[in-house]
Amino acid sequence: SDTLNHRVLRIPPPYTLGADLVLGQADLTSGVGNRGGSQPAANTLYFPRGLAFDAAGNLYVADIYNNRVLRFTPPFTTGEAATAVFGQASFADSTVRTTQDGLNAPTGVVAHPDGYIFIADRNNNRVVRWTPGAIEADLVLGQPDFETTPAFYSGGLPPNYETYAECVENPFTPVELPLPGPSKLSHPVDLAIDGAGNLLVSDVCW
Repeated sequence: SDTLNHRVLRIPPPYTLGADLVLGQADLTSGVGNRGGSQPAANTLYFPRGLAFDAAGNLYVADIYNNRVLRFTPPFTTGEAATAVFGQASFADSTVRTTQDGLNAPTGVVAHPDGYIFIADRNNNRVVRWTPGAIEADLVLGQPDFETTPAFYSGGLPPNYETYAECVENPFTPVELPLPGPSKLSHPVDLAIDGAGNLLVSDVCW
C-alpha cells in the first residue's frame, strides 16, 4: 500500500525495476485520493493501508478514509474496479457507521483459511468478521455488540505521542476511559492469523 499516493502497487521480482501495476489510480504517475472525485468508486482509493490475499488469490484492501474494504479479483490490471465492497452499501458510499454492516477507518484485513475475512475496524475500536458475499459482519471482537464503540486504555501515553488525543483522535483523557481486558480493544490497526488459526491483533492505544 502506497498510502499517501492513494494506491496499491505491484512490484515483480527481482524487485529492482519498479512497479508494473497500480490499483486505485488510472496510471503509475497519478496519486490523488479517489482520483480527484468528490465520491469514491469501485476503482478508487483514499488512504489504503492493510492488504490480504485469500486462498483464491483475491486481494483485499483496507481503504481507510472511504471507511470500507475492497476486494479485487485476479487477473489484476492497472486501474481495475473492485468486485466487492465491505462496510458500505455501494462503491459510491463512504459513510462512517458503527453498525453490523458499517466500518469506521479500517486499517487491517486478513483472510482466514475457512474463507471469511477479519477487518481491524480502527475507529470503532473493534475487529469484525465478514463472510465474503454477506451484506454484514457475523462476529464482533473488542465490543459487546455491533453498536458499541468505546476505547479501552491502560493509562499513560503511548510512545511517540505528545497528547492522548493524538492517539485516539478524540478529546478524551486517559482517566476517562475504562481499563483494557482480554475482550476489549482500542484502535486495533493490524491483524494476522497463525498456523493454528489463532487471530493476532495489534491493539495500538494500549
